[in-house]
Amino acid sequence: MNTFFGLEIGSRALQANQTAIDVTGNNIANASTEGYSRQRVSLAAAEPYTVPAFNSPASAGQLGTGVTVEQLQRLRDTLSDMMYRNQVKQQGYWDSQNDVLNKIQSLVSEPGGAGLSDQLQQFFSAWQELGKDPSPANRTIVLQNANGLVDFLHDFSAQLGEANQGFNSTLTAKIAELNTIAGQIADLNSQISKVELGHQVTAPNGSTTIVRVNNANDLRDKRDLLLDKLAAYGDIKTVEDAVSGMVSVTIGPGNTLLVSGDAVAPIPTYTDAQGNVFPGNNASSPIDLGNGVIKGYLDGRDQSLKNVQDALDQFAQELVGQVNAIHTAGNDVYGNPGQKFFLDPNGNLTGVTAATIALNPNITQDKIAAGTGNPPASGDGSQAQKIANLQYALDSSLPPTSGGPLTAGQTLDSFWQTTIFNLGLEGQQATGQSTNHQLMVKQLDNQRQQTSGVSMDEEMTNMLKFQHGYNAAARLITVMDSMIDTIVNRMGITG
Repeated sequence: MNTFFGLEIGSRALQANQTAIDVTGNNIANASTEGYSRQRVSLAAAEPYTVPAFNSPASAGQLGTGVTVEQLQRLRDTLSDMMYRNQVKQQGYWDSQNDVLNKIQSLVSEPGGAGLSDQLQQFFSAWQELGKDPSPANRTIVLQNANGLVDFLHDFSAQLGEANQGFNSTLTAKIAELNTIAGQIADLNSQISKVELGHQVTAPNGSTTIVRVNNANDLRDKRDLLLDKLAAYGDIKTVEDAVSGMVSVTIGPGNTLLVSGDAVAPIPTYTDAQGNVFPGNNASSPIDLGNGVIKGYLDGRDQSLKNVQDALDQFAQELVGQVNAIHTAGNDVYGNPGQKFFLDPNGNLTGVTAATIALNPNITQDKIAAGTGNPPASGDGSQAQKIANLQYALDSSLPPTSGGPLTAGQTLDSFWQTTIFNLGLEGQQATGQSTNHQLMVKQLDNQRQQTSGVSMDEEMTNMLKFQHGYNAAARLITVMDSMIDTIVNRMGITG
C-alpha cells in the first residue's frame, strides 16, 4: 500500500461507471434495432489486498482494491429462441400454402361468372335449344359454344401450367435465399471465433472451464437474427462449439449439414422429367428440409395445384366420353350415323386432357347428330336433348367412359363444384393456420423481448445510477487529492 492507493480505487470506479454509462447509451441507441439484445455490465470487486501468502504483512484483514468490469453480458433466452424458431417454420409453411392457394383460386374464378361452370352452362344451354329446335342457327350456336368451352379448357390448363412454373421459380429463389443466409452465418462464425476464441482450463479436480477474453455480442445478435430468418425455410437445429463460439446448423429430419464452422454446404436443386424443381442432388437422393417455406410451396405445387389440374383433365375426359357416346348414337341431317363430336386420339380417352381436348374438324352444323332416323324427322332433337340432360344427370346407360371420377348420381358440373369446394376448404385452412401461427410467433417474440428487449425506463434508471456512481468516484478522487495536497504542501510548515 502507498499514498496513492485510494486514487487507484477512485480511478477504477470512474472507469467502471464510465463503461456502464457507455453500455447503457448503446442500449438506448439500439432500442429499435432489429435483432438487438440488450447488454449489461457485470461488475466485480477487484482482487483484495493482500493476497494470502507466507510473506504477507500482518493486518486486520484484506482490504478491497476497488471494482473491475468483469464482462459485457448479452441478455438472451435460448429456450425462447428455440420455441420462436419452431413456430417460425410453421408460419413459413402455412404462409407459403396460403400464397399458393390464393393464386390457384384467382385462376379458378369460382364462384363467379368467368369460370368453368359458366362455360359449361353455356355449352349445355346451346344443346338444350338445339333439342327444342334443330335449326341451322342453333346448330351454329352449339359449335360456337363448344369451341368456346374447348378454348377455355386450353387456356385454363395453360394458366395452371404457368402457375406451376411460377412456383418452380419461387422454389429456386427460396432455396437460393436459404443458401445465402447459410453463407452469412458461416462468415459470422469466422468473425465471432476471432473475437471469442478461448481455451480450456482444467482444474485439479478434473473439471473443465472455457476461458474467453471477449464476448462478440453484436456479432452474435446478427447471427441470431439470421438464424431466426433461416428457421422459416425449414426445420433447423444448431449446436455451438464451446471453445470457438461457432455454431453448426443442420436442416430437416435427416439433419442435413448446412453450416459447419466457417464452411457452408449449400442445398442443391434438381429438375425432374416434368420440369419441377426439388431440393436435392437427384430424384434418388432428395433432401427433406422439414416444415417451412420451401415445403409449403412443394406441397402446394405437388398437391393442391396438381389436384386441380388432374380434376380438370378428368373433367375433359368425362365430357368427351359422355358427349361422344350420345352423339355417335344419333344421325346427322342426311341420316348418316353421328361421328365423334370430340376427338378421341387413342380411342379410350387416355390421350384426352384439358390441354389437348379438341372438336372433330369433320363436324359441321349439318353433321351434328341432333336426332335419330334416316334421315331424322323434322324437328327431331332427341339426341341433342340427351346431351343437354348431362348437365343434370348422366345417362344411366353410359357409365363413366374414362373409368374415372364421377360417382353414382354425380354430374360434370357437380364433379367440378366438388373440386372447387375442396379447394376452398384448403384455402380456408391455410388462411386460418397462417393467422394463428402469426399470432403465436408474435407472442413468443414478445416473450423473448422480456429478456433481450430494451426497456427505456430501465435504461434511464441505470443511467442515473451509474452517473451518480461516476460523480461519487470523482468526489473520492477529489478527497484523495486534498489529502495528498496536505501531505505534500502543508506538512512540516511552521508559523
